[in-house]
Amino acid sequence: MKRIYFVRHGLSDANISDSVNDGSDPLSEEGARQAESVAARFKDIPFDVLYSSPYERTQKTAEAIAQVTGHTIVLDNDLHELVHRPEYLGMSRSDPAFLSRPQLSLTPTLEEYNACNGETFEVTFARAENFLNKIRDGKEENICAVTHGSFLQFLLLYVLMNGEPTVEQWGTAWGSSKISNTGITVFEYRK
Repeated sequence: MKRIYFVRHGLSDANISDSVNDGSDPLSEEGARQAESVAARFKDIPFDVLYSSPYERTQKTAEAIAQVTGHTIVLDNDLHELVHRPEYLGMSRSDPAFLSRPQLSLTPTLEEYNACNGETFEVTFARAENFLNKIRDGKEENICAVTHGSFLQFLLLYVLMNGEPTVEQWGTAWGSSKISNTGITVFEYRK
């Protein structure tokens, strides 16, 4: 059996300001404290490999874990955050321009989803599938992976729908779930 510990990065400045961000957004002071706290939890959780999204906030969270456990961080681009449309980056989520953008309904169509985001639904799910296949085919039994809340929701949906999620299911899952900063989500893979 394989066990994957997915960790959402610590609180970022963009999380606090509720703005649309890219990979350059750092951890806030509180996020750095959260990273230290989640790292302390891993003193008693054995794992074989530590993966991280290449974004700064995930790397800093992974670095805190690595300092406690002695692991080397393996950067994996499949774990990066959802890609937002460039015109929305840095914009407050309460900005009238952001609020007037095309909106996803609770049961979005594929075309609607792809028009609202900088990365297509298919590309995001391909990343989820690629990462999970690497884990399945790898020799490591216990894995820690530091990633992003939105991408982790995609991973969860991918697993729950047996690798065949729909954009409509994504709309429902997105509106009904939240993954806290430095929360640990555990997947178990049984062969």
